[in-house]
Formats: sequence, C-alpha cells, structure tokens
Amino acid sequence: MTKPFTFAGITNAALDQIRQYSQTNPAVTIRLLEILNTIGPLTCNRQQRQALLRQAEMIEKASRESLPDENDKKDVQERYKALLDALKFENEK
Repeated sequence: MTKPFTFAGITNAALDQIRQYSQTNPAVTIRLLEILNTIGPLTCNRQQRQALLRQAEMIEKASRESLPDENDKKDVQERYKALLDALKFENEK
C-alpha cells in the first residue's frame, strides 16, 4: 500500500533540494521565500502553514549562515518577515 500524499510531503519534495543547493545563492533564496509567500494565503489550515513555515525557517537560517553580503541577508530577512505576516505567525515567534 502506498502512502497518501500530504501537503508537507509535497512541499518538502518540491523545495528541499532547491533550498539545499541554493543556500549560497541570494537570488534563489529570495525567490523561494517569495514562492512560499504566494502559497501561504492559499493554505487551508494550520498544518499546511506549519509546512511552509518549516521551509522558511530553514531558508532563513541557511541565509544567515551562508550568505556573505549583508544587503542580501537583509533582503532575505524582509521576505522572511513578510512571509511570517502572511502566515499569521508574527505573534508566535
């Protein structure tokens, strides 16, 4: 019997490798956060928002550790905060 698809599983399958291979590329990092921000308002429940938040947290953490340019880090932080707002997590962090 095959496992059913889950939102988190699909999200991870779609983004994990891109996120892992692009952690030193600010343009791709920013686009990943913008993708999550686009998907965020379309989520149906907290579990789906948590799946997006998990990816966003890993992207944000990798950017702090891997991006050398402070302006790039600032751009990533702006997108990350916008995503938190879109997901309504600003009071939960």
